[in-house]
Parts: sequence; C-alpha cells; structure tokens
Amino acid sequence: MKDGFQTDSVWLCAVLCYTYTFDALLEISITTGEGKKITDFFLDIPSLDAEEIDLELKEGRLQISDCNALIKNYSRVTGLLKQLHREGRQSWKSHAYQEAWCAGKFPDGRKIK
Repeated sequence: MKDGFQTDSVWLCAVLCYTYTFDALLEISITTGEGKKITDFFLDIPSLDAEEIDLELKEGRLQISDCNALIKNYSRVTGLLKQLHREGRQSWKSHAYQEAWCAGKFPDGRKIK
C-alpha cells in the first residue's frame, strides 16, 4: 500500500525518485520559518520502504546500481527547485497529482469525499 512519504532531504528525494521513478514525486513545498527556507518533498510511495531506504542512506549501506540515473534524478529535482526560485513560487505539483485532484481522486485512486 502506498501511504505516502515526506522528506526535507533533496538527496533522499533523488534516491526515492531513482528507486520508484520520478513519477512518484507528487509535490514540492517551500516554506519560510525561523529565517530560513524549508523544502518538503511529498512522494507517493510506501512510507516503511522509504524509511528503510533513508536509514540505509544515512548509514552508508545504500547500494546504487546506476549512478547516472541517480544523478539525473538529482538534477531534475534541483532543476525544479531552481525554477521555483526563479519564478518566485513556493510550490510545485506533478501532473499526476493535478489530474487526479481534478478528477476527484487522490493519486492512489481513492475518491475525494
């Protein structure tokens, strides 16, 4: 079951996009608090799997078989952040998120009540 996962780490976001494809990234939200910007990434993936991947990344046990694909995902995520900064925007939502919302559904198919 995909219950969703949220992180503020751009590297973890890139690793999760590498693992689950970039389509798993649903939303980026930038908030300002205590004088600094906080960036949150919302992904449509199983939270327990994401927590395990986060632990492996922090402990240095994460195995990457295709570094080029990871770097491409990191570049896409940071490119979105740069675009948001240039445009003065505070959030980004994927097309899958927008289309599902307009159809009255969450990205995982559940209906919005």
